[in-house]
Amino acid sequence: MTAGRGCHAPLEERIDHLGRIHWTCPRCEARKAGRCWKCNRRRENPHHLAIFCNACRDESVRQAKAAWLLEPINKQKRARMEALYRQRPEVKARKVELVQAYKAQHPEKRAEYAAKARERYRQKKAADPDYTARRAAQRRARFAADPERHERDRERRRLKYWEKKLAGDS
Repeated sequence: MTAGRGCHAPLEERIDHLGRIHWTCPRCEARKAGRCWKCNRRRENPHHLAIFCNACRDESVRQAKAAWLLEPINKQKRARMEALYRQRPEVKARKVELVQAYKAQHPEKRAEYAAKARERYRQKKAADPDYTARRAAQRRARFAADPERHERDRERRRLKYWEKKLAGDS
């Protein structure tokens, strides 16, 4: 025999004490015993159709999503969906409103995210001494490719500076 009934796994041949041949599917046996197919750990999900433990399930889902995104037809489908989203400014505006409302209600979360980002940046700098120089070179290359970008960025930083300064005075 070459494969189990539902799982298509290779079958194992076992001979009992009377000399009879029994075919067993290791995957089906693991599922019936409540064990994971991949790592043989105990499954947290008690459902009889569950086949993976939580860690293996999450990894399997991540791999499936990555594979889905790599298929050309799905790339096209995703591009079409994003184009539709960009064509509907009311949907985009509503999402921006919701995000701004969440940020206003949870300033402690924003501070926490900022602290995590600073910590990641510090770790990258510590691990790679050329990190800052490389980032500066990438920035110069972006500005060289789009000269107006430099002016826009400078203007944005200037406005942000004065907003902070004026907010502090009042």
